[in-house]
Amino acid sequence: MLDLESGPERFRGTQFDAALDAAQGKPWRDGHDGIGGSTPTFTTQVNHIQRIAALLGLEPDSSADQRLAIAQTLPLSTLFLQAGANCFRNNPGYEEAGQAVCFILKMLPDTTLSFERLAEAGFQTGLWPEPFFAGSRNGKLRPSAFRHFRTRAPPTSIQDTCSSTK
Repeated sequence: MLDLESGPERFRGTQFDAALDAAQGKPWRDGHDGIGGSTPTFTTQVNHIQRIAALLGLEPDSSADQRLAIAQTLPLSTLFLQAGANCFRNNPGYEEAGQAVCFILKMLPDTTLSFERLAEAGFQTGLWPEPFFAGSRNGKLRPSAFRHFRTRAPPTSIQDTCSSTK
């Protein structure tokens, strides 16, 4: 029988390693691994955590509309995302940031659609290009099934407001 990880550990071996290690108080050390390559640095770990925070809607300055769109895509309660954003705002340390990310990862439904949902959230936040997925029946590329949750940007001028009501 196949034994799959659950909770945040199912994201081990991905860019989420930065947050998983930070949550456990394991900073990435600067330096070389002795084989000619470099080990990931603490700066890299912090950069990964910041990117993940944007992906999950945890950046404190994310708008309510952005957070709502991400919550609907993932699907999570916006209260979870707001709590995570508050943790980032009030506890700026890398360990607390990792714990906030892990809390959200723990809340994500453990389904086969997790990757598709995360890819769409990455597109919504501007981290990645628009994702397309192979259809199960014909193999043709299709946009994400979660695309309809996207929110549109607010009008930038009075003229935009008037033209959007026509």
